[in-house]
Amino acid sequence: MPGGLMCSPAMFSAFFLVLALISINKIYKVDNAAIYIFNAGFYIAIASIFYSASISFWAFGVISMLILRSFKISELFILTSGVFVPLFLLGSYYYWHGELILIQSYFQFDKGILAVFQSLNLQSILYLAVIGITILYAIVRYNTFTMKIAIQVQKKVDIIYWFMMFSLIMMFFINGVSITHLVILSVPFAMFIGLSYEKMKSSMIAEVLHIGIIVAILLAQFNGWI
Repeated sequence: MPGGLMCSPAMFSAFFLVLALISINKIYKVDNAAIYIFNAGFYIAIASIFYSASISFWAFGVISMLILRSFKISELFILTSGVFVPLFLLGSYYYWHGELILIQSYFQFDKGILAVFQSLNLQSILYLAVIGITILYAIVRYNTFTMKIAIQVQKKVDIIYWFMMFSLIMMFFINGVSITHLVILSVPFAMFIGLSYEKMKSSMIAEVLHIGIIVAILLAQFNGWI
């Protein structure tokens, strides 16, 4: 969709959420995971500075740690401190300039995507329909994605599903949300599409389908179909 072609706040936020996801995936069966946990929280905070609703991914970090490791209260504090540090420094800057109210108003959430539903046009409905179908496809294919794979990979696939869920949940808490927000869903969608290609029995069909999708996207963009 055209909203994914611009450097929007959601796009910047998605970049740092990917970095947080990479850090979280490194904590599995690691003796000293503090640096990765702190970095995950740090990246989540940076993402929230660009796009305030990304702060909800703190809960995603907690759930991911519960999936990959046994619970430790110390690691929860490390994740929280990683989130706290960038926000504290930013808040200190605005406090120094007497504009701390800007931070407070930035993290006050309103109707979120519910406000978008009040003024949907046909194009937006089509985008939402395609995204809804993709979400249902990913849910239906869960058993296929997790079948006959190592426990570590199963846990990381579960984390991708949690990432998708939080990408949807955060839409209800952001102010002035638009269809552009859904670019964050491109992160789990890309992974699910990759898993779908890996599960195909014929590599030739997978390659042809991949090339066909790329050609269709280019034609749609250059011909203004979307």
